[in-house]
Parts: sequence; C-alpha cells; structure tokens
Amino acid sequence: MGTDDSNQNLPTLKEDEAGGAAEIKSLLQKFCVKSGWIDALNLDECFNQSTSTPTLVTFGQQPHFSSDLIVVLDLDDCLVHTVPVGKSLDGSNGEEILGPVILLRPGLVEILRTTMARYETHVFTASESGYADFILDALVKVVGLPFAGRWYRQHCTKLSSGKDDIYTKDLGALVISDSLCKMVLVDNNVVSFRANPSNGIPIRDFGGDASDESLKSLTDFLSTLETVDDVRPLLDKRFGVESLLEKYTHFSDWFSILMLAFDLDKRQL
Repeated sequence: MGTDDSNQNLPTLKEDEAGGAAEIKSLLQKFCVKSGWIDALNLDECFNQSTSTPTLVTFGQQPHFSSDLIVVLDLDDCLVHTVPVGKSLDGSNGEEILGPVILLRPGLVEILRTTMARYETHVFTASESGYADFILDALVKVVGLPFAGRWYRQHCTKLSSGKDDIYTKDLGALVISDSLCKMVLVDNNVVSFRANPSNGIPIRDFGGDASDESLKSLTDFLSTLETVDDVRPLLDKRFGVESLLEKYTHFSDWFSILMLAFDLDKRQL
C-alpha cells in the first residue's frame, strides 16, 4: 500500500534557503511528458506565485458547477508518485528514471480538466503543505482551473505516534459542506476512510505504471453518482469499506492494514 511518506527525502522549501527553492523548482521541471508524464514545463511564473498557505474558494465565490457532487482527491500514490532522491524507477521505454522526479498518473491532466470544471474539486493530502503546494500549483498552471480547496497533514487525524504515523481524513471536519450526502473521498489508502467509510472511493496505488487506467475508471464512476441524492448507499454497496474497516480495527497494526488492503484489492477502481 502506498503512503504519504514517499516524499520524506525530497528537498523542502524554506524561506531562508534559496538553494532549497531552486532544488524544488528543478524537481518540478522534471515532470515527464512522454509516456503520459509531464516534463520540461516552464514553471517560472507558477513558481514565483506559489504559496504554502492553504487556499479555499470561499462560500459565495464558488464558480457554477454542472453537478452538485463534491470530489475530494488524495495526492500521493493516487494522483502522482514521487521518486525520491537516490531512488530510481524503470520507465515504460526501458529507461531508468532517477529521483527526484514526480510522475503523474496517466490521463491526470485531461481528467482534472473535466473533473474540476464539472465538480467542486478539493485535494486532501497527508503530506505537508510546502511539498504538496508546489505540485498542486504546477497542476493548476497546466490544467487552467483552481482547486476549490487544499487540505494538508494538519487537517488529518493522527491515529498513531512513532516512526510510522497513520492518518485518517475526516470530511466532516472540513469547511466544505453541511452535508456529506453528495461528497466523495478518492484515496489509495483505505485507512483514510475511517471517519467517513460510506463516502470513500478506494483507488489502486499508483507507483509509476504508464499503462494505469484507474483515473478513467474513476471518471466513469463519478458520472454514475451525479443523479443520486445520497452517494453513501451506493458506495457502501459497491465498495463495502465500512465492513472491511470493522473487520480490521487495530489501525496501529501495519499487518492488519496490509490484510485490509488485500481484501479490498478486487473492489478498487
């Protein structure tokens, strides 16, 4: 199972470290274009305007969406996969991809253009804002549309302490909507759904596979939710996340989490 710890070796931006900023800018400019990834983007303007301050489209200022469905997306190993410093990955053409580099899930840009235009779309990541915002700012630059909200590690609920922290994501704690009946959370980590299991859409881990088609499946599935008044009964029937979470109650036990992921594998998008 992928976690949001994959970025632990990436350079981080600090206001007093110009070198760190240059490293992150270089990292972003290594987005891969071939094989469904993005590379050599001109991110000067995006980089200069980026900020680590959480952003949210405030009520009364939201653009009009053709659907009232609210989509909340995870980031790491869901939309992107980070190859950290000192690591490598075999590309689809047989070439070795050396970190640091951020790989986009196939079809991400095109699907975000559709999703962000049609639905109120948020990102909810267990990563720190300084890391996440550089990726999200780059995506916004390419997609041409803003995320309605960005939520980070400080908005998560920590379930354990120690070397391997485990985080869950409570949609009800976010200032998004008074009701969860038309809200979904798309995440590759099933433990993220603990607070709102009936709102979860589990998606397979993305580790850099250029033939991955999960986002296309997600887009098709989201369209089936548009006409229902409450997505939760349909998601319960389709994925059964709540019953699986009840089966594995010890979330501090990584073996239980792995077994839970194994049980869920055939139900994921």
